[in-house]
Amino acid sequence: CNPGIALSSVQTSLLNLYLDELVKWNRKINLTGLRSRQKMIHELLLDSLLPIPYLPVQGRFLDVGSGAGFPSIPLRICFSGPVFHLVEPILKKTNFLKQVIRLAGLKDIEVIRGRVEDLDGVIEGEGYNVVLSRGLSLDSQVLSCCAALLAKEALLFTFQGTSKQFHQERLVGEGKKHGFSLQESIPYTVPGVALPRRLVIFKKDR
Repeated sequence: CNPGIALSSVQTSLLNLYLDELVKWNRKINLTGLRSRQKMIHELLLDSLLPIPYLPVQGRFLDVGSGAGFPSIPLRICFSGPVFHLVEPILKKTNFLKQVIRLAGLKDIEVIRGRVEDLDGVIEGEGYNVVLSRGLSLDSQVLSCCAALLAKEALLFTFQGTSKQFHQERLVGEGKKHGFSLQESIPYTVPGVALPRRLVIFKKDR
């Protein structure tokens, strides 16, 4: 996994602050099953930065099922143009996200407690330019909700894990039902993980 970006000392410091908080909070609440800081860096942090070359430099970004904040908090730290909305239903996790945002002094990023299925008509604006989905299964209901929240020609980024049974054709078929076409399917590897992962990018056509 090589996002290919150069980090400033400020960005590096903020990413370390984020990881420090994640390790500390993870001892008390289950933010991630990973316990090793090194694994968090390889499997969560670097993984989250992978979309940067494919993202628009401005716009409204929606992260559905944010969990511990991947990918949006690392992206916010390293990528200053867009406005981010992080959607997460679990109170303990939203408290963690708000704490990190406060400590890091991050701007143009907001945490929304809820589920993507409940957001239609709740969020103001003309639709999102990007939806990011790392921890959420993209079933028909979620794809339908994402489609309703996206502007035309917006992008949907989904991180597919290490399952041997990654069914891209099935995912593409579900996407077509809701007005999405496949733009890119990018395989990549993570240090210490044998099976490849995949960043799949869809475009909303209608």
